Amino acid sequence: MGERARLLVVDDDPHLLRATTRLLEKAGHEVSAAGTGAEGLRLAREQKPDLILLDVMLPDMDGLEVCRRIKASPELAHIYVIVLSGKKTDSDSQAEGLEIGADEYIVRPVANRELLARVHTMLRLKRAEEGLRAKQDELAEVARQRSEEFRKIAQATAAREARMAELKTVIRQLRAQLEEAGLEPVADDPLSGS
Repeated sequence: MGERARLLVVDDDPHLLRATTRLLEKAGHEVSAAGTGAEGLRLAREQKPDLILLDVMLPDMDGLEVCRRIKASPELAHIYVIVLSGKKTDSDSQAEGLEIGADEYIVRPVANRELLARVHTMLRLKRAEEGLRAKQDELAEVARQRSEEFRKIAQATAAREARMAELKTVIRQLRAQLEEAGLEPVADDPLSGS
């Protein structure tokens, strides 16, 4: 089954709402329920569930509109949405649901076992996506640290080269002074090299 997840079920049919909620709770999940699209949006904002099971036919607004609003919101777009419908079951309706951002479209009636399997598949995908995002953040931090290290090395190299240039100038000046004084450097004198 996987780990416990926070789920939100939005359905205006009280019987389906209770049955779906009970099924998901028995599978070990924390489940909230809403009977309207507006209530579903409110709970989504408050609870930030891992997954929403959303009926298409709702009394106040179309479930696809609810999905559209969820996916358009930067604070909610990461939430996975499974759209369910017993009326809009044709291919065009399913395509529309997926095109507006639903992560899955399930035609009712659906067996409990299949519904749970699809929910768990979505939760596995979500966990994998979160893991990938965490790895990307980790790699970005490593890249930032390496970039900072290279910047420090470049600064140290530039400072070393500037100091070497200063020392070469001093050596040239000392040679010139020795020549003016008519003195020759001794054989192992460091000033005799270039």
